[in-house]
Amino acid sequence: MKQFNCNDVVSGCTWVGRAEDELELLAEITVHAREDHGMHEVPPEVADTIRAAIKDA
Repeated sequence: MKQFNCNDVVSGCTWVGRAEDELELLAEITVHAREDHGMHEVPPEVADTIRAAIKDA
């Protein structure tokens, strides 16, 4: 199980995503970024930061 705390990248965001694997979690993060942060594309440098913040749950 993998976990991502959005607050690790976007200060003040309380969203936490969990999924069985990183690929599934990245799909959930993409939806969250679009719906809650208005990011229709995740820039490569942000994607790298997100990947670094994903932890085992």
